[in-house]
Amino acid sequence: MRVAILLGAAAMLAAPGAAAPPPAQEAMVCGLLGGCGSAATPPRGTPRRVGAARGFSFTRPGGGQAGGTKAIAPAQAGLLDLRIGFVSGSADVLPASRTRLRSFAAALRDPRLAKRRVRITGHTDAVGDPAANLALSRRRADAVAALVAAEGIMRSRLDVVGVGDTQPLPGHAASDPANRRVTAELVD
Repeated sequence: MRVAILLGAAAMLAAPGAAAPPPAQEAMVCGLLGGCGSAATPPRGTPRRVGAARGFSFTRPGGGQAGGTKAIAPAQAGLLDLRIGFVSGSADVLPASRTRLRSFAAALRDPRLAKRRVRITGHTDAVGDPAANLALSRRRADAVAALVAAEGIMRSRLDVVGVGDTQPLPGHAASDPANRRVTAELVD
């Protein structure tokens, strides 16, 4: 009986007529906005997870940690790693990543982002020819933009850039496969 009353009370407190967006979509919106203000800022020196950095934990600069652990700056606020997989050496998006792109397109329809433009940037690792990597990074960013546009997002809202292997992740060797990624960020 108590459980039913608590569930009923929780349902009444929910926003009437508005369903909450799916967690992945909300996380993408907040990632692009650089945060949604729902979480309290951790005390200085407290490790925190940074989603745009593939789940690695970093500490705030200057916060320090016991034992002399070097503090690493968190990923850039507002930069979202889309975590899209491709067939090796091509711009063909893996089927498992298409669901994530549908969530990304839904995030771009969110009222907080609906009139904003987004830069989609393709990155590669430093394995292989730099010119080929630059071209591949651009083709991958184009493929992501095309799939997002197919979900109803106007292509004019999507800027596409390929940077090849010129922007490796902080703390990673240029040849690290983690550098193969497509990111998104708001441009206006």
